[in-house]
Amino acid sequence: MGEAFPIRQEAALSQVPAQNAANWARNGFPVFQCKPADKSPLTPHGFKDATTDLGQVAAFWKEHPKALVGIPTGAASGLFVVDLDTDRDTGEAIGAASLGALGLSNLIGSVPTVSTPSGGRHLYFRACGLGNTTSKVGRKIDTRGDGGYIIVPGSVTQLGAYLLLNGSITPKALTSVAAAILEALQGNRGHAPHRLFRSTQGRATPPRQNGERPTRPRWRKSFPTSRPTAATTTGAGC
Repeated sequence: MGEAFPIRQEAALSQVPAQNAANWARNGFPVFQCKPADKSPLTPHGFKDATTDLGQVAAFWKEHPKALVGIPTGAASGLFVVDLDTDRDTGEAIGAASLGALGLSNLIGSVPTVSTPSGGRHLYFRACGLGNTTSKVGRKIDTRGDGGYIIVPGSVTQLGAYLLLNGSITPKALTSVAAAILEALQGNRGHAPHRLFRSTQGRATPPRQNGERPTRPRWRKSFPTSRPTAATTTGAGC
């Protein structure tokens, strides 16, 4: 299956990318244009210009008929996407391997899964209030949520197409983000690693005991008083 929904032919949308964009918009997902070369936004305000208005969609793609279809992730669309990247030089599926190390290989193909032109995979979930991260879940595993966007199936670049491999991308088809992924994004629930403090001379700085230094230097542990933030909301493209 190449797209998430069947494409309808419309007189005002004669180009396939425009038809694909209208298809997504018709199903409630706001769309905007992205450059085929580097996937950056073509619209003045990026994903903030995304719309479900079919007239505006037709105008967008009339101006740039070969534009990729971008959709904002997070609350704007109800989508949260886990991006499994490959090594750019070797093509090795490092992101998928990292997911396997978490015991979550079964997610690929069991949730709506999209193949990317580079050989990676996008796993679609229901939005969960989190933002964008880079390699926080694991090596070559990025996430796109609030403040981000994704290139959706039906879009074609010089390297190939974004293709939906299974299922459908609809609100009813989306599931909650896997618990192990959420835990990785939200930290280790109180088991934060300690940090070792050193003096400016590079020697260990021992703690004081009753106002005095001990005769033998010891490492000093410091635990954060607050949990790590769940995600960042800067950056975007996938």
